[in-house]
Amino acid sequence: MYQVNAWPVSRNRLRSNTVFTLQFAEGKLIESHTGQKNFARATSLAHLSMIGYANDEHSMEPTLTNHQTPPSTTRRSDRISIEIPIEISGDDIKGFTFLEKTRTAVISRHGAKVFTRYKLARDQELVVRCLSTGKESEARIVGELGAGPEGHAYGIEFLKHEVNVWDIEFPALSQADQVAGRTLLECARCSTRELVYLDAMEVEVLETGLGLSRLCKRCKDTTVWKVASASPAGDPSAQPAESTVGDVATDAQVRTQNERKDARVSAKVSAVIRHPHLGDEIVTSENVSPGGICVRSIRRYQPGTMVEVAFPYTPGGAKVFVAARIVHENLLPDKKSRLYGLEYISAQTTPQVK
Repeated sequence: MYQVNAWPVSRNRLRSNTVFTLQFAEGKLIESHTGQKNFARATSLAHLSMIGYANDEHSMEPTLTNHQTPPSTTRRSDRISIEIPIEISGDDIKGFTFLEKTRTAVISRHGAKVFTRYKLARDQELVVRCLSTGKESEARIVGELGAGPEGHAYGIEFLKHEVNVWDIEFPALSQADQVAGRTLLECARCSTRELVYLDAMEVEVLETGLGLSRLCKRCKDTTVWKVASASPAGDPSAQPAESTVGDVATDAQVRTQNERKDARVSAKVSAVIRHPHLGDEIVTSENVSPGGICVRSIRRYQPGTMVEVAFPYTPGGAKVFVAARIVHENLLPDKKSRLYGLEYISAQTTPQVK
């Protein structure tokens, strides 16, 4: 059994001091404590937020109590924060038939977070067509994730799992425990896209901007692969992490090799930490291993805090987030920043909707 505390939030502050306390066992709600009339929506959003789709300022975000990762169904693929133009069609809750061009905010092999101007019902079906690949599939609405300037945000799940709507190859999650980083790469010759698991050396090579040499199945040849853009037009407003000057006390000074499960490799590479209430922060790694990373941050995170990490991060590039736990902190001599050790959370324990 596990417990979730969920409350309405804005980007940097609470919009309400009301807390919904939800207790789940074997994926089912067994107990709740709230005096709000919109409790049903709160439980739905708390469940959806744990998928990772509810990550914008209008959504309701959960935090796990006692720093525990709840047992649940196995996540079936990684998630990529990327804008992909799509076309959706169906009937809204008033019975009006619509055809709308919109975009995704997050995608996975089996679904997405999408925006629409129309109000839709949970479990209703619609057709989703990717404008860049021409592929389409029926999908169902998993739930609403909030609303904003672009309309309503919904989590959807494809009903035709054999159709690769995004034309992006996702690796098997069984390989994820031995990787240092994740990113979406694109073949410079044919524009094929693949979500790629990286070792520490490959992470450093990508940081140089030169790209990786990999075998392209479509080209049937070794080609250069670079980080794919997060949107069709890129993201020119994105800024890289600021460099820092001075000696840095790495976590090697506070933890011995025998205390670690994986050997660490020194690597100064940009990453993004996503906190449910504080939002995204661009940080710089100090070292990396298959089990996690050590990063330098100006924010204060409590050890045990559950976050998401995108590593490596390239400004304007698609971000692949993975669940992580902050396991230790070390205040640096400048008294303004800290080193944090983050441990990746196995995909086998990441909550998902079936």
